[in-house]
Amino acid sequence: MRTQTQTRTVGEQSLLFVGTFGYLTNRQLTKLLYAATSPNWETHLRYVQRILYSLVAAGFVVELPGRFVTMPHVYTLSGEGYSHISGVGMPKRRRIRPSEEQAKAHNLFFLVHTLAVTEVLIAAHLLSQTHPGIQLTRLYTERELKRKIFVTLPERTVCLEPDASLEFLLQEDVQDFFHLELYRNLPPVA
Repeated sequence: MRTQTQTRTVGEQSLLFVGTFGYLTNRQLTKLLYAATSPNWETHLRYVQRILYSLVAAGFVVELPGRFVTMPHVYTLSGEGYSHISGVGMPKRRRIRPSEEQAKAHNLFFLVHTLAVTEVLIAAHLLSQTHPGIQLTRLYTERELKRKIFVTLPERTVCLEPDASLEFLLQEDVQDFFHLELYRNLPPVA
């Protein structure tokens, strides 16, 4: 019997993935769509690029061009895209302003950090697809969290602002929740 995700078109799956992860490159989207089923998932890159171009032309996705030649184009949902996927369980965002999204594309540090966090989230998603004993039950991006978590330690209270949070179900009986904080440049440890 086919599941609901198997009956969705590649365009619909692409919209759901862009909505779930927030910001994706065409390479990351191709990995999400084909890495679990095809060892040569990169051969599908041109097809996914055509799908993304059609979603941009339809107004469902906003393309954020890279600031430099070496930066990939990044895709995020438009307000119309969020409205379209709100019927399949995704919450509708309050407002999307394309000018604000375009401004984010010019912030190199934000974009590089966001794409690095997305790579970790994609790995967690693919882990749950390739190992049947591990299920990714919840995924929260920084956009959804937008809150501080206060942790009390013996000497002081520490404030965490995670980049993402993941909840896994292991062997169908152990539930584990992880907060993800990604640092790209740490000072050397002495």
